[in-house]
Amino acid sequence: MVNSDGVWHWKDEESFIAKIGDPAYWTRREADGIRAEAATVIGQIESGTGIFDGRWRRFVPNPAWPLPERLAAPPLRLPDRPPAT
Repeated sequence: MVNSDGVWHWKDEESFIAKIGDPAYWTRREADGIRAEAATVIGQIESGTGIFDGRWRRFVPNPAWPLPERLAAPPLRLPDRPPAT
C-alpha cells in the first residue's frame, strides 16, 4: 500500500505467504515473479518515477464523464478440495 506521502508498506503479507503453493492462488515461481514486480514498483515509489512522479495527485475526473456500466459478477467457483478430516 502506498500512502499519499509516498510511504509504502506491505499489506496482507502473511496471507500472501500462506497462499504460496495453494492451487487456488500462486506457485512459488509465480510468487517470486510477483515479488520481482513489486521490487520494480517499490523502486518507482522510492525514486518518485513512473506513476509515482506526483502528476496524478491533482487529478480530478471530468464530471461530464459517464459512469461505466456495472459488470455482472462471474459465478463463484471454489477449487475442488479433499474433505476435511
